[in-house]
Formats: sequence, C-alpha cells, structure tokens
Amino acid sequence: KGFTIQNGLAPSSNDEGGGLWSSATSSPVITDCVVKESTAWYGSGMMIRGAATVVGCDIIDNHSYDDTSANSYGGGVYCLGEATFIGCDILNNGSYWGGGIAFLASNATLQGCTMAGNNAVQGGGAYVRDFSPTLNSCTLAGNSAEYGGGLYLFASASPGLTGTVIEDNFAEFSGGGVVCYQHGPTTFENCTIASNVAPNGGGFWVYLSQDTLTLTECRVTDNDAGGIRSNTAIVTLEDTLVCGNV
Repeated sequence: KGFTIQNGLAPSSNDEGGGLWSSATSSPVITDCVVKESTAWYGSGMMIRGAATVVGCDIIDNHSYDDTSANSYGGGVYCLGEATFIGCDILNNGSYWGGGIAFLASNATLQGCTMAGNNAVQGGGAYVRDFSPTLNSCTLAGNSAEYGGGLYLFASASPGLTGTVIEDNFAEFSGGGVVCYQHGPTTFENCTIASNVAPNGGGFWVYLSQDTLTLTECRVTDNDAGGIRSNTAIVTLEDTLVCGNV
C-alpha cells in the first residue's frame, strides 16, 4: 500500500514485469500505489499471472522496449490471471498489443477504471484475446492504435461491458472505438461509444465473427467514419441509439 515503483527495468530478453511481477500462485492486494516509467517486453508496468487485487493504483508512462514490435504485450498491465482492478487509472502507456492493458486467457474484472492516452498497434486502450474479462463502469478515452483505438477483441474473446464509455479514441485503419475480430459472444450493456475516429468503422469494426455482438441500451453516436461496420458478422441491437455518425 502506498508505494511508488518507478524506472523498473526487466531484462531485454523477452522478460516480464518492468515495475511489478505477480506469479500464478500469488494473490496480493496492491492498494494506492503508483507504477510508472518502467520497461519490459511483457507487462511493462505490471505483469499479473495470479489472482491479484489492484485498488486505486496509477499505472502511468510505462512502455515496452519497442512499442511497434509484435513481441510486446501490455504497456500498462499484462493480465493472464483472475485479477480484479478497482478504481485504477492506466494512462499514457504503450505496447504493440494492448497499450493500456492486455488480457490473454484472463477472466479479470475491471471496475471503475480509466484507460486514457495509451497507444498500441492493436488495442490502444485494451486488448482482449480469448476468455471473458468484465468491464464495469470503465472509461476508455483518448487512446490510439492502428486497429482498435479504444478496444480490440480477438480469437473467441467474449467480454461483458456494462456502463462503460468508449470515446475520443483514434485508429489509423479500422475500429476507432472497438475492433471485434473473430470474437466470441460479446455484450455491451448501457455503454456509450462516441466521437471515435477511423477510416473504417469509427465506432465499431466487426469482422469475420460467427458469434453475436449484442448492444443493449447503448448509444453509438458522433463517430467518424460510421457508427457500426460489420463484415460477415452478426450484430444485434436492442433499445440502442445509433445517430449522428458520419
């Protein structure tokens, strides 16, 4: 509790956890800490393999050795376990996969967290591959990537998002707000996807997925170009507003 971890450096031989590393058999509680300006290939700020609980932490300005290398995951956080993040700010981090946070084979929970100003090639704010993490009342804003400025879902990823805001994100190619590529069943409930920008699918770019993306009581507004673009994928809208998109 209350620590600042700064300038951590994992070895450059594809190692993990520049600032903090938590093993698969541990379950620490990490409260009111700052992890910043640290470097690693995997989890530059934090590498979480176990069931950690992270509360009220700031994870800021952490980067991989090369944010354009496909060998780098989770600029702020790389999560492989059943971690819980509550009220954390994940800001201005960078990596190839998941500038702010990368979930791989993880059923983690984020509650009331903010991912802002992060950058990546895929998933500026967050990247999800496989399994079903949960995001409740979170904000992904002002992040950037080549694909999935705010959020990138891939390979059977089936997260549930409730009360989450995805806004003012940018993608160079597709999915200013969200990319859903070969994803599993995914639900957005009472979410706002607004003012995101990309050449293809300003709000959503949904591609080559056989499972359903369901938006319930959501608002998809003021995105450029387009609110939702789906290529050979199933999208269900229930009580959802789609308006003001260019």
